[in-house]
Amino acid sequence: MFLTGFVLFLLGTLPSGFDLLIFAYGLPYFVFFVVAHLTYAIPIVENEKGRKSAPEKNQMVISLAVTVGLSILTATAGVINDDPIISTISSVYLPFALVALIFPAAVRHLQRCRAYVIFIPLMFLSVRFPWFLIPVLLLFWVLRHYNYFRHGTVSPSFKVDLPAGHDV
Repeated sequence: MFLTGFVLFLLGTLPSGFDLLIFAYGLPYFVFFVVAHLTYAIPIVENEKGRKSAPEKNQMVISLAVTVGLSILTATAGVINDDPIISTISSVYLPFALVALIFPAAVRHLQRCRAYVIFIPLMFLSVRFPWFLIPVLLLFWVLRHYNYFRHGTVSPSFKVDLPAGHDV
């Protein structure tokens, strides 16, 4: 998957002729997509009672550590390249991955990581390109309706599962 994505990334640089600057400025975005993939690769399992649970801490610590490291790398590359979009996206996302890494394993931390690894880049790109909000909101609305009427779940959502006894 990573090799295919990297080859497609390189092919995207070819229409203007391969330029090392395009590669250097685009690579942090590709690495952040890898961060998103690693975030979604950590499974959230549902038991027979319908409660979601996170894997044990030792099962996800490597993925979370790599996610944190790559987020720091992309933020640093964005600062070096003077690219405010990727540096801000990575810097804003970093605390969510750090909380999931440092605090005890909880499904709410993974749910926040999953939601915000998508939401943060979309909103920062929408600041630069406001028209981008139209397809994003349309996709969000269509996916919510499809999942609700097809599977009976409200997804995508920014709701997280809190432990028993916590009322919000």
